[in-house]
Amino acid sequence: MALELVRIDCRLIHGQILEAWVPTTQAECLVVANDVVAQDKIQRMVMEMAVPSNVEVAILPVKEAALEMRNGRWEHKRVILLLIDSADALALFNAGLKYSRLNIGNLHFSPNKKQITYSVALDSSDLENLDQLNEQGVLIEIQNAPNDPSRSFFEINKIYQDL
Repeated sequence: MALELVRIDCRLIHGQILEAWVPTTQAECLVVANDVVAQDKIQRMVMEMAVPSNVEVAILPVKEAALEMRNGRWEHKRVILLLIDSADALALFNAGLKYSRLNIGNLHFSPNKKQITYSVALDSSDLENLDQLNEQGVLIEIQNAPNDPSRSFFEINKIYQDL
């Protein structure tokens, strides 16, 4: 399996993924890893219908996604792994799916969060989760679209502390 992109994007499968990230990475498979979404038949159906027929879609609970990926389910596919938040990113890593790079694309603002970029807001638990991944050697960056400049975890952390 070629894990082309591990991305936190609270919107999961949407136009930007399909129109920008899939072509850029030449992905053949989209894997969504989230316990709640995996149980939501309507949300699953909407996402599955949005994806072109030449791209495989799997929507699984986090531990099952980690297991399937470690066991080689998509061994010969180029995969984009989509996560809803930093907690799922850390849970997936702790479930044994070791990845070296994490892209943060979109996390909506809510109370107690600090707006880091126009598309990413983080709270203290997000920062703790990301820090744990960073300590494990995961390169963390904010990058909304493939042609956008990226910001490193160091920059993210500094912006958060300065707000």
